[in-house]
Amino acid sequence: MLRAGLSVCRAGSRACLVVGVAMLAVLVLGVPGTVAADDLSKQIKLVDTDIKGFIAIQDDIRKVAGKIEASGDVLTPELREELNGIAKRHGFSDFARLQLVAANIAAILSGFDPDSGEYQDPREDLRQDIQEIQSDDKLDASEKERVVKELESELKETPEIEFKENIDLIKINRVEIEKALD
Repeated sequence: MLRAGLSVCRAGSRACLVVGVAMLAVLVLGVPGTVAADDLSKQIKLVDTDIKGFIAIQDDIRKVAGKIEASGDVLTPELREELNGIAKRHGFSDFARLQLVAANIAAILSGFDPDSGEYQDPREDLRQDIQEIQSDDKLDASEKERVVKELESELKETPEIEFKENIDLIKINRVEIEKALD
């Protein structure tokens, strides 16, 4: 996957998946005043009930998406209570736990090629991109250096997957997750 300074996906349909994950981030991860950004980067071992609850909750999240968006930077106590109630009905201890599960699913899901169904570690993709750029004779030296620096920076910021078993769990449930995010 050659990025050359842009976030371009290998396959056109993968772009759609990336958009779905981005929508997930806005609706679930971007809820103000629920979980700190640092907490969302915490990797957890996912279990089947996390995945099933995440899939099942999507319709309820869509129903309150307008309220979440309208709340701006501050959740009202009533909306916070509603979100926690929705999360609890789907097996999560609270909405913060759902956000953490969603962040972990999104991190893994973004590495899947929707056409082949195979997972490619984003860090490996970045390493391949760097090699491609470095060997590209069509780019001038300054452009090549700029793009390589960007990719190396992205590589440093992209964590290793701590729980490799999450990849298999999401692979098994990938089609259902994608349908739920549509």
